[in-house]
Amino acid sequence: WSAPFIAADGIALGTLTVYTLLKWNPQEADIEMLESARNLAAMVVERRRFQTQLLEHAYQDSLTGLPNRRMGRDRLESATARAERAGNRIAVLWIDLNRFKHINDQYGHPAGDAVLQNVAQRLSGRLRASDTLARMGGDEFMALIEGVAGSAEAEALSSDLLQILAQPMQIGGKDLTVTASIGI
Repeated sequence: WSAPFIAADGIALGTLTVYTLLKWNPQEADIEMLESARNLAAMVVERRRFQTQLLEHAYQDSLTGLPNRRMGRDRLESATARAERAGNRIAVLWIDLNRFKHINDQYGHPAGDAVLQNVAQRLSGRLRASDTLARMGGDEFMALIEGVAGSAEAEALSSDLLQILAQPMQIGGKDLTVTASIGI
């Protein structure tokens, strides 16, 4: 016997299947039991899916897919504690896009959103997998770099990021150039 379970929004969540070697036609009570079990399974899966979405919204920026301010702050606190225990250094790069409001005003918010997504991809592409890039709000990003040798390494990375961001990007059929300021 098999009964699919479907979320309230119409998405198929799975199928509850009962298999037996005995051969008989299900009785009404059997069908009711299967439907009850299916409904319970659907509620459990739906609740888990909802909890996952809540966590994503709580800690992830929906536009860029990056960690948001809350997650960025949590990772900074954790990295600081690890660095203090181990005697290592971390670098925090605060990246602010210059004249971003001008892009939104001149080209519209969809273009501004596309710029933020492009910037997130470019910055992420240059950082190591172990580094954290978070969107701290608006047009501000934080790059958290653990295990840096010193300020020269952080300055070199900052210079690389500025060069990467200065490359023109195609947004809505137009070449836009974005510059940024980085505080270390």
